[in-house]
Amino acid sequence: MDRSKAESLIASEAEGWELAENEQKHLKIQRTFRTKNFVKALELCNRFGEVAEAEGHHPDLHITVKDESTNAVVILIIGLKPEGAPGTCVH
Repeated sequence: MDRSKAESLIASEAEGWELAENEQKHLKIQRTFRTKNFVKALELCNRFGEVAEAEGHHPDLHITVKDESTNAVVILIIGLKPEGAPGTCVH
């Protein structure tokens, strides 16, 4: 998928998501979710995991906690398949 198509799709169908590139310059979309604590972040990741497994897609999930008194942050990253590339998405 090229950048202009990805930007158009995000604008029309994926509010709250942002377009980025990985180290190899492959496009990805990502979204940050804030939870009350680490346990809630794990529960959210598990829910994402159940959906991803059912769909046969495995996004990158990252949990970040600065310290126990602050909220946890879950970052969900989904690689976008390059235009014309066979197989699964690139992360």
